[in-house]
Amino acid sequence: SAMRVTRTMTVDGTFVDARQNGGSARLVISSAPRGIVAPALRSRAAAWIPARHFHSALSGRRYTRAVAACTTVRRPVQFSGLGMLTILTVDLDRGLYASDSKALMADAEIVYGSPHSLYVATERWIDPSTAVDRLPTNQTTVIDRFDATDPRTTTFVASGEVPGYLLNQFSLSEHNGYLRAASTSRPIWWFGRPRSTSQSYVTVLAQQGPVLAPVGQVDGLGVGQQIRSVRFVRNAGYVVTFRQIDPLYTLDLSAPTAPRVAGQLELQGYSAYLHPLSPGRLLGVGQDVNPSGSEPSGVQLELFDVSRPSSPRLLARQTLGQGSSSSVNFDHHAFLYWPPTKLAMLPVEIYPDSSGTAPGSIPPGASGSGTASSPPSGPATADSSGSSFVGAIGYHVDGGISELGRVSHDASSGYPPAIQRSLVVGPHVFTISDTGVMASTLSTLAREGFVAFPAPPPPPNPQPAPAPGGPPQPAPAARPAPSAHG
Repeated sequence: SAMRVTRTMTVDGTFVDARQNGGSARLVISSAPRGIVAPALRSRAAAWIPARHFHSALSGRRYTRAVAACTTVRRPVQFSGLGMLTILTVDLDRGLYASDSKALMADAEIVYGSPHSLYVATERWIDPSTAVDRLPTNQTTVIDRFDATDPRTTTFVASGEVPGYLLNQFSLSEHNGYLRAASTSRPIWWFGRPRSTSQSYVTVLAQQGPVLAPVGQVDGLGVGQQIRSVRFVRNAGYVVTFRQIDPLYTLDLSAPTAPRVAGQLELQGYSAYLHPLSPGRLLGVGQDVNPSGSEPSGVQLELFDVSRPSSPRLLARQTLGQGSSSSVNFDHHAFLYWPPTKLAMLPVEIYPDSSGTAPGSIPPGASGSGTASSPPSGPATADSSGSSFVGAIGYHVDGGISELGRVSHDASSGYPPAIQRSLVVGPHVFTISDTGVMASTLSTLAREGFVAFPAPPPPPNPQPAPAPGGPPQPAPAARPAPSAHG
């Protein structure tokens, strides 16, 4: 009831990602040197090394420091562009103080953390002046490993590369001292003609001195397709590729130097997110496709039996029909699975077509009406209300997939807001949108209560609107470019 800001650290650049390991948080920042666009600053070190700015509201102290001394900035042997990658290690038990800062002359795209390591991956830079006959056949991704065992520091230890590009952090997995990486080759085009055909790989790497060396690889996954989702579970890997069909590959990674494809299952559509439910069960959230099999047409959930890696099976499928979408397809944080009650919950927006019910209507069974709905039975069921819906849908996932109920927040300006997150606290499910928080009963998703967020304060010194026909008002002063805030 009396929260306040006590310390602020602002870092030049763009926030890429962060990982917490015990009481240590490691922030990955990507910066572009100011000296590139400001020639007058090029003679100063500050033009090339980003700074971090600290302010304590408790003591009033302020200071600005470079994220690293020039002599400590590492650079790859092969030129990788002029971007600066900075890793700040913050001891959360001491407050907002960076106990360690490391910088490299490289970009940062994907961050993955394990109990002992921090990995940063980025596609390898290609010099634009490279002659056509010397262009590489495919793009590659560089992976840098940092030792994260010391809570006060983050130390660069090794670097390696894999073919193609990584989809997201689930494309990487460290297990028993090995790093597994799932990647898709991206053909390099020249004059509209590809120099190679895309395919996907799972590469196993082991640290050998300062090198992450490949010791095993599976190639040829989804030739002409691209990876849409990946999940590693101990000695197993699951990869979904897509172009017109959805092959789910099961991989046996028990022998790091001899990984292999154990089985394959082809389906219409694809899974954009894979979630392990229990040993031998996997839930996919993704997209159905239109009858031609080429364009996504709506949200679908698929329950897989992967207990026999050589023979993966589809146990159940639930579709939400044309015009449905879910943020789970691009943000896994939006997905909730609660094992004690086997509840899977995801934000959903459904706009069937322009002639359907106006956006903002709630179909029967939404928690706004206090009851739960049940979908039609069958191996593949779809939302049949024909109504628009914005909220979250909960499913009971056991031997099949059945809809438990729906949650929709109170409308704002005539429309219900999109739900961003769901979480379980005791016997309640709390859903969060930009306008407030709703509590629903865990067992039925029936509405219990809603509290709206306070209205934001008005902006300081608002500019008055010009009178009709009058002189224009002066434009507000230019604001500085956004920075990454820890």
